[in-house]
Amino acid sequence: CKRSDTFYKLDRLKTFQARQDCVLVNHVVGLLSSKDAWWVSVHDALKSKGVVVPIPIALRAEITRIELTQGIWIQYWFNPDAYGYPADAGSTWATSSWHKSRINAESQKTAFVQVLSDWAVALKPVLDKGFKHEAFPQSAIPALRLPTMAQATTTQQGPATNPSALSTSARLPEINTLSLEASNKECAELGFGPGTEDYGKCVLRLSR
Repeated sequence: CKRSDTFYKLDRLKTFQARQDCVLVNHVVGLLSSKDAWWVSVHDALKSKGVVVPIPIALRAEITRIELTQGIWIQYWFNPDAYGYPADAGSTWATSSWHKSRINAESQKTAFVQVLSDWAVALKPVLDKGFKHEAFPQSAIPALRLPTMAQATTTQQGPATNPSALSTSARLPEINTLSLEASNKECAELGFGPGTEDYGKCVLRLSR
């Protein structure tokens, strides 16, 4: 959760050790360049389907939740090429046209990242329920409909919006603004003792 150079970041706790709770959306250059143990099955499966590996550019939506000795770290990967976006001329993460310092120049890519960021944020409460071993209906899982290059070109109106500047509170109020009662409950579940300074800071942070 410590990274600050991503397209989009939602950090509920702003801590980077035993307690973390965030959503990050970022780009990766040369996915599957190294065939390490984690990726062997993915590498082989994609190659058997005719996908050229390594994949030049991939986008990653990453959700992290850590509470002391328990944690989840979930990543969803997307290949822009599959949606009709042209190959990236940049050879490194920093020089890629998908880098957050350049993406505003291409409204279609901005629209793609905005839809992905909105979806990841909408998915977060569902994963939180799973993390707490609470049941949730299948209908609670948000649908993801990423725009193709052609669709983004047709529907894009007005100037591009920087996805890292999007207002999460406007898109999903329950993520950033909790009621005082909900904030108290959340902070207690995180292990902060009622009446302590850290507990007060936690409640203030979640309810503001």
